[in-house]
Amino acid sequence: MKNLDRIYGLSRSQSLLDELSTRVNIDYFIRSQSNQLLSTYKETKKNWDESDSEYIVRVAIFVASKLRAPSSDNSNTISLSSILKDLPSLHDYMVKLKDFITVIPLDGRIKADMQSIISNYAFSLTLFNKFEELWNSVVDVSEEMENLKQIAWSIFLLSRVNLLQRRSEIVECACMLIAVIQVTITNSDKEQFIKHRKNEQECLNYLCSLIKGQPESVKISATHLKKMLELFIQHAVIKSDSGLPGIFRETEITGNYEKLSLEYVHKLLPSEFDQRLFIDKSDIYEKETNINCRFLIKDCLSLDFQGVSVNTELNEIQYNNHIFSDKIPSDLDIWLEEYTKGVELDEEAKETISNSLFNLKIKPLVDSYSGTFSKVYFRIKEFCEEEPSEQIHKVALAGSLVIFSIIFKIKAIDLDLIFSSLEISAYELWKLIKQLAISPVPRSLYCSLKEQQILISTSYVWKDKKFITQFKSFFACKKENLQMDIKDFTYELLYYSSFAIKNLCRMLYLAEKVQEEIWQMFKSSLLATCEMLINRNLHQIIICSIYGLSKAKGLNVTFNSIINRFIEIDPISENLFRKIRIDDGTGDIIRYYNDEYLKYMKSYLLSASRSVTRESYSTPLGISNATINPVAFSLSAQSPINACSPYLTPAMRKVYEFGESPIESLSSFNQMISRNHHNILSFEEEKIGMPMKKPKLADEIYKDDEIGENLPEDIPGFKEDTI
Repeated sequence: MKNLDRIYGLSRSQSLLDELSTRVNIDYFIRSQSNQLLSTYKETKKNWDESDSEYIVRVAIFVASKLRAPSSDNSNTISLSSILKDLPSLHDYMVKLKDFITVIPLDGRIKADMQSIISNYAFSLTLFNKFEELWNSVVDVSEEMENLKQIAWSIFLLSRVNLLQRRSEIVECACMLIAVIQVTITNSDKEQFIKHRKNEQECLNYLCSLIKGQPESVKISATHLKKMLELFIQHAVIKSDSGLPGIFRETEITGNYEKLSLEYVHKLLPSEFDQRLFIDKSDIYEKETNINCRFLIKDCLSLDFQGVSVNTELNEIQYNNHIFSDKIPSDLDIWLEEYTKGVELDEEAKETISNSLFNLKIKPLVDSYSGTFSKVYFRIKEFCEEEPSEQIHKVALAGSLVIFSIIFKIKAIDLDLIFSSLEISAYELWKLIKQLAISPVPRSLYCSLKEQQILISTSYVWKDKKFITQFKSFFACKKENLQMDIKDFTYELLYYSSFAIKNLCRMLYLAEKVQEEIWQMFKSSLLATCEMLINRNLHQIIICSIYGLSKAKGLNVTFNSIINRFIEIDPISENLFRKIRIDDGTGDIIRYYNDEYLKYMKSYLLSASRSVTRESYSTPLGISNATINPVAFSLSAQSPINACSPYLTPAMRKVYEFGESPIESLSSFNQMISRNHHNILSFEEEKIGMPMKKPKLADEIYKDDEIGENLPEDIPGFKEDTI
């Protein structure tokens, strides 16, 4: 019997097709076309091996997405980057794609599009191989130079988009490639490039000789490239306080690489792949995961952080500005001079401090200000109330590095590296920063210290399982000082969390009563099941709390709507949702909610959902859900629409469940449901927090894979090209 595996779901390829169909959120047309293409390919290939499924299934989905007529609705366009995500080999995918379009008879337009993608890959690979050849001819291959190499390649990728307009003309690409390498090494502060900085023309002639290029043509490319980088600095795409050399400074290069990477990612077209993968795929994903630590809602930084207990209700919390003394100089340099006045340290003490920073990249900068840094260290050590010890010495060093980085605007401070190199915990540094913040300091320093404090409390401390054990039992702690410290930590964490929840709920137009229930649920998840936070970020729990409670109450709040609000606050927050630790791997926020969050909070949400029919919520517009006539129908699993197609899996049937699908898909559902075109529904953005449907019975609300929603491929809010 043909296609038995399709009917009973026995094969690896069919199982993977079902999984990817849900993850990429493809519609029924693409799903059925993918299945047909896959079946045809398997029947045609006599030597078909199920081990090829990982690539061929993705190829089938991507090709099927192109089968729509050009004038059709493109709201479900699938990007090549989303298809390639988590694949072990980009090259193998292109090889399989080439074989696929040879085996399967396709429309000439589709085949030409696929061939164009393959050709673009081959051309890009050629350019990267030439880039590596040129780079290695002038730069010593070492781990220290990897950051410089990565930022150079990302600059070239952006120059192809902005300056060359994505053209694949070999001569102009080669000239731009040389220009990027020359601009990078002649503006870098690395010692090995001194000779190149002194004689730029000689450097240019040497690079041109390697590919028989014309120096005059490369100079033209370099002029345009420098203009592009200057515009990037002007529009704060990258950071530099000293022109082009500042981009490649040791203290700024990591941050600038991350910013350029984000700029490049958001300019990718659906048919383009991420060429950063040529450098190091695993490194790119690891960097994106680490960025999770860098998000916070900065509007709270100037507030006077007050203790919020676990029994405090949301509407009782006051958000008052911190009062700064007029006697404290606002200029950090003047404050620093007064702060360190009278401190005298001998050379031996300075040597000891310098040696303690041996493993940190910032050590050369500290050494150049050794006198000032040592005085800051001496003052900060005075804040440590315990008896002097080696551990107190290390904590004081870490605190000095934080103060030093703030005053001298150094972005190279890596807290993870500080914790591992100095062998201190994130919680120990949090306690010291808290003491520094409540001392008389200038406003700008206070806000910066609070920023570091929040970053540590929302992310870094949750990597320490020992701290989590202390956190869970802090009320039963027998040591009075330790108990007070943990209480202070908890109460300040709750204060910030209440601020974040209140701001996000207001942006989502959620009623005050709903906000209060989200707050109560969040506190329950934080204090009773804090294992959810291990190696994760507090904001991810806040997102799940808002979504879960809203869903339990039948409100029209989706993950996409929450994410859009986060992005309004900070575009880089995309990384909070894309890469979350799940078991030994990573996944997006939707998978985390299904696989992890519901393990701990399912009972709570079921309990909340049972009372929804007896309650009424008002939006900020004064509209009560009691006045709304909720839609009381949905397509059941026995629907003729579901029964007629053998392609629909249990997960895919949710595409037809009213109220479970993304807002963007509902216009087509209206036509299907309202056969007589009565009561066409409206889903305006301003009604986002209003109840839109009767909730299901409590026992039916939370099933595995219940979310018929995927994260958007393109994030709105990024500015257009200005080059």
